[in-house]
Amino acid sequence: MVAAAENHYQRMHNSTDGRSRDIAIAAYSRALEDIFDELRLMRQTGALATLEALLETRNDRR
Repeated sequence: MVAAAENHYQRMHNSTDGRSRDIAIAAYSRALEDIFDELRLMRQTGALATLEALLETRNDRR
């Protein structure tokens, strides 16, 4: 989701059309808000701690 938002943002940001650039920035901001909302929910339910533990285990294996 982040990569798609970033790609869209870059395409629109490079546009010479100011309105397109503003739309891209707004869409990117909304995507980031959605991601942070998901992370907050994961933290509230304990899922974020589980994900962090899995990532630490993965990093330890490297």
